[in-house]
Amino acid sequence: MKRCYIHMMLCLLFLSCSDKNNELESALHYAGANRAELEKVLRYYEGDSLKYRAAVFLIENMPYHFGYDRNDRKIADCQTLRAGYLIENIELAFQVREKAWNRDLPFADFCRYVLPYRCLYETPSKMRRQLMETYLPRLDSLRPKSIAKAARIIHAQFHLTFLAGAVPKHYPSVEEIYQTRTGKCDGMLLLSTHILRAVGIPATIDYTQWSHRDGSHFWGNVLNNNGEFLPYAPENEPPGELKEHLTHAFVTPPVVYRYEFAPYGNPVYPETDNYRTPLKNPLLHLVTTEYMAPTTSIQIDCDYPVGKGKRLVYLCHYNNRQWRPLLIGERKGKRCIFPEVVVDDIFIVAEEDRENPGTLRYVTHPFHVDSYGKIHKFRQNIDECISLFIPNLREEYVDVCSTLAYWEENRQNFVRLHYLCDTLPDGYLLQGIPKNSLMRATIDRKGKMGGERVFFVQGDTIRRY
Repeated sequence: MKRCYIHMMLCLLFLSCSDKNNELESALHYAGANRAELEKVLRYYEGDSLKYRAAVFLIENMPYHFGYDRNDRKIADCQTLRAGYLIENIELAFQVREKAWNRDLPFADFCRYVLPYRCLYETPSKMRRQLMETYLPRLDSLRPKSIAKAARIIHAQFHLTFLAGAVPKHYPSVEEIYQTRTGKCDGMLLLSTHILRAVGIPATIDYTQWSHRDGSHFWGNVLNNNGEFLPYAPENEPPGELKEHLTHAFVTPPVVYRYEFAPYGNPVYPETDNYRTPLKNPLLHLVTTEYMAPTTSIQIDCDYPVGKGKRLVYLCHYNNRQWRPLLIGERKGKRCIFPEVVVDDIFIVAEEDRENPGTLRYVTHPFHVDSYGKIHKFRQNIDECISLFIPNLREEYVDVCSTLAYWEENRQNFVRLHYLCDTLPDGYLLQGIPKNSLMRATIDRKGKMGGERVFFVQGDTIRRY
């Protein structure tokens, strides 16, 4: 996702100079030599007001979109897609616009979730007709009366045909996933979303960074007739059943974003600071409250000197051995404010380093927000120490190397903990740990990927995140 930032910001800088009424002209101008192809599409639909609106929707938003080919080259949609491709896409989308399951779908939702020719950063697929001809006959024969029922039929068929697994080294295309019948979560979703849209089922993709474990995750979403989104996993849970799974321990997302084809009232950050992050992508729509209720607005004061006025700040959590930005907020004076966060988690706040533009510096200590929204900051007391017993909970961990570190506020980094350790039959007794420390455990297992998690001690309980 980081690769898209420069391209996205250039598009935003250009488009932000135009009023809403000039977005179409801005897109045509940005198309450069390909402008004539886009104008062919507009002329083709001059006599059909509804399809003309659909064409305008696609073209206005094309400057936000690009893909990567198998050589990892970035290809801008606006400058490469031909009139024939866009016209066929529009025609096929309208062929499934008023089916038994979606005939009440508002036109705006049709444009956002059925009409688009792409989902993420894949090469634009040429399979829409083939996918429609393959999957639509089954729906036409069964005639489901709702989008949810239609989506479950497609999901059941997809589930029997495709498997989660390895993907090519380059960014996968829909054609490759379809041919190999396998892919990771994002690849499987590319294909399943294209299939759903090809048969007139409004669909999109949601995304999160895991909080209590490393990595990130993508899953699908179907917009039902009543306006409710129904999350699903193409290889597992059908539409409507995934949401409950996301409330289980260690798979609760702290925030959730939805990939939109067009901006959804999102803030635009082209000139606020120089820090590059995919979170500034205006096509990412924050939808955490659809999954987790209640969420909390975090308000916390800075612990380090900051300037006056307003600044962007970044709520970070520990993921893949580093503090990773999770959510963009605003600092007013010393107060940092972040909306819609799932709490009972550990965070730290950062902002762009004025002395090193484009990099971040931390402006708070790490802190824990409990399930009631109460904030506890970790400021270790090196003059008062505690002991900690870590049991061997699993046989596989008996002979592993475990290293502890604690967050050192002056260095703003984790520092190896020099402790006295007594090895007991059923675990380790660690002594000399600074009180109120945020700690990090590194576990290396032979032949397996190591892991790092942050934790703290509350009473006699280890709280791991």
